[in-house]
Amino acid sequence: MAVMLSRRERFMRAQLSDYIKEGMDLRERLGQLRDKNRELEYKLRALNCDPNAINALKALQDRNDALRREIHRLKRENSLIHRELAYGRYAEATVKEIQRIKEQLAAVQTLQKVATQPVFLTIKGCADMLQCSPSHIRHLIDRGELPFSRVGRRIRLRAEAVLAALGRDER
Repeated sequence: MAVMLSRRERFMRAQLSDYIKEGMDLRERLGQLRDKNRELEYKLRALNCDPNAINALKALQDRNDALRREIHRLKRENSLIHRELAYGRYAEATVKEIQRIKEQLAAVQTLQKVATQPVFLTIKGCADMLQCSPSHIRHLIDRGELPFSRVGRRIRLRAEAVLAALGRDER
């Protein structure tokens, strides 16, 4: 026997399916971020670099794990609501509940944006990470071996670019 759904229930079903798709996209992106973090940690350990850099990377991984747990919790909550909608028992769902889920997904997306921001190093920080002198880093910049950006008059190096440049020189 087919259950007739009201316009509101059909709308809520469509909204929830969108939220579920967003959650799946976030989960996929989180997996990519976790793989990238593992790769960076491996490279940092291979360079036998400063323990502070490894600790910062571990903090980033912890943040990604918290994000993964939050996504899992939201997906579980969404699947329960979706299941109840499918059986027609969730007719009293309110707009507030949908708004709360939407706000939680927005918070997860904000966390994801924070977790994916690039890490910039100063010349001294880069020198500490590579266990060399700042003058050597300046020499590498002058020769064009290390890509850099300027923030005003100051020089900043992307951690990924430094590791990539060093990866080219491995023998």
